[in-house]
Order: sequence, then structure tokens, then C-alpha cells
Amino acid sequence: MGVMTDATGRLLVNAVGGVDTSGLAKDSTLQSVNNTLGQIKTVLEGVAAPEADNVSYDNITSGLTASNVQDAIDELIELKQDDLMGGNLVGPDFNTLTENKNYWINASGSTNGPVSSGYGYLEVIAARTTARLQRYTRFASSGSDMGRTYIRYYANNQWYSWIQIY
Repeated sequence: MGVMTDATGRLLVNAVGGVDTSGLAKDSTLQSVNNTLGQIKTVLEGVAAPEADNVSYDNITSGLTASNVQDAIDELIELKQDDLMGGNLVGPDFNTLTENKNYWINASGSTNGPVSSGYGYLEVIAARTTARLQRYTRFASSGSDMGRTYIRYYANNQWYSWIQIY
């Protein structure tokens, strides 16, 4: 351990482990400083960053259950996916699907949708507290319905008609 100062005595490096800085003083030459900085760089390059699952994580304020950084990241990804994915729904009333979420829909028995059978993907976008956009993409194994996309809007306290856009 040692101290590295510049020509005026100002402290540059203190307590650098594994680097001999004892030869440096106020009259150090630029070459000596460069050599020491090279030694410091070599020591630091040899220090590996810890794996995220080896870094402890304090979960008290976050409410997460994770106790290490990697598990906390994984938990946040899962929470975000759950937040964005509204779930798999069978026969929903499309008028009630108003949150910023995405849904996998089995349209059989559904109401207020663009179709009443088959499967599709519904994306709900809340533009403001009173405005919504629903975009429904139909999935079919074959035929002319494959990939058909419909949209409709909610504004002025009412849903507007579905429009096929593709």
C-alpha cells in the first residue's frame, strides 16, 4: 500500500492494493507516474466483475422476494410481463377490456368483438383516462381470415364500430 502524489504534493492515489507506490514523492517524474498508472491498470484488469447471482440484494424496500441481483432482475422481468399480459381469455366482452394490456383471445362466445369465433391477439392502448384504442389481430391456420386486423376507439363515453384495417 502506498501514496501517490503529484509534483506539488497533491494526493493522486491512496491505498492501491498490489501496486508499489512507495518510490513516488513530490519530485516524481512523469515516467514514474506513467509506470505506476500502468501497474494500477494491470491490477484492475485482473479484477473480474462479480456475477449478478453472487451480488447480494436488499429487498426490504422493493417488496421483491429476491436476495441477489440476478434474481431481482428476473423477478422484475416477470412482473413486467405479467403487467403487460392481460391473460388468456375465452369469450370476453370486449367492452370491458380497457387497461393497457395485451390479451390472447378465444373469441368463441365473445361479445362486442370484431369476430365471434377463432383466436386472436388484442392490444389495448389507453391514450388518456377516457380514450382507448383496441387493435385485434386474428389468427387462423389458413384462409382469408389469417392476419386480419381490426381497430376501434373509445371516446366521448362510447365505443365506435370496429374497422378492418388489414
